[in-house]
Amino acid sequence: MGSSVFTSKRICHVVCLFASLLLSFEASSQDNTKTCASESAIVTADFEAGGMKSCSVSGSNVFNVNIAPETTDFSDRNGWFAFKVTNKVATPITIYVNYLYGRYSIYPKISYDGIDWSPIDRSWFTEISENKIQLKVPPQSKPYYIAPQQILASTEYNVWMYRKSLLDNVSRSIIGLSKLGRLVYKLESNSELNTGKYLFIIGRQHPTEVPGAIALMAFTDTLYSDTELAKEFRRQFGIVGVPNINPDGVALGYWRSSTGLIDLNDDWGDFTQVETANIARELRRFASGDQLELFIDFHSTDKDEMYTQPFGSSEWPSKFTNTWMTRLKERLPDYDFRHWQLSDSYNGTANYYVRSTYQANTIIFEAGNDDSTSNTVQEASAFAEEIMRAMLNK
Repeated sequence: MGSSVFTSKRICHVVCLFASLLLSFEASSQDNTKTCASESAIVTADFEAGGMKSCSVSGSNVFNVNIAPETTDFSDRNGWFAFKVTNKVATPITIYVNYLYGRYSIYPKISYDGIDWSPIDRSWFTEISENKIQLKVPPQSKPYYIAPQQILASTEYNVWMYRKSLLDNVSRSIIGLSKLGRLVYKLESNSELNTGKYLFIIGRQHPTEVPGAIALMAFTDTLYSDTELAKEFRRQFGIVGVPNINPDGVALGYWRSSTGLIDLNDDWGDFTQVETANIARELRRFASGDQLELFIDFHSTDKDEMYTQPFGSSEWPSKFTNTWMTRLKERLPDYDFRHWQLSDSYNGTANYYVRSTYQANTIIFEAGNDDSTSNTVQEASAFAEEIMRAMLNK
């Protein structure tokens, strides 16, 4: 993935550790509903992106972790949980993850440093029902995190965006604040030929959709790579990216919404939430002057999907969707994704709003929840290259 945070993880270890210490300090007044302890271990979700409704102890080595969405409006969504376990003594513990709403759907992962993640050992895992899973974990010599997906929160974003901002003609700036006052950043580069034509990227409207965040990072890394294709693209097109438009929801371990308890992807046009209003302000530059050529919104769901504008609608270049989609399938014949067309039923979403307001090509990239990180990176990188070729009309 080139200069990606995923292939040079060790560079950010010191930075990430420092940030983690700051987060620990900020969370020093623990929310007791998100921390429980026995003589055997401590289980807590009291950290950034931690997800837990409550926890309790049964005996000395059995823990019950209860999870629920921020509002029952999203109870049918993939449940998010993220907790840290610290063994006090060398004894196995049992953790029950109870879905008060929602259901089990994503096999959990483990990390000992919050950076490197892998699926938990199969011998530890039992699916008791669609609402309950059991984890029997042998004693571990160091603390560990468990979550359905790896954690990507402000620390990881900040390290990645800072490194991107060190590239020529790439800047990182603040476009606004979240409802709780967290900074919202964008990366931007202008075309070297000052064409005024732009590709605009957003991500993380929905906090749990981590594979979509990984795809966005891989896509962006490819745009800013040293290949001749990427260099030619940056000569002709500017790039604007807002990778985390919902930092509150991500930090608080929400399933679907911002802290306004609104699905942000239903708020486009109304812009009742500060998070969508931040992006609306950025887009206004394309009402006159600069030209928005393509808008991509990154998400994730159960299987890989692409949403595009309806067939037969005007596209620039001609047959744009068919061109990049055909080439992508030729490059990755095993990449099986579903293709949907946006319609009036998607009114209120980011892509429908952008297409109807700015007449730009729009795409929703949905990464598969069960894909490996390496597959997601490969698919998003190939997608970026074929998008560049199509936009350059090569």
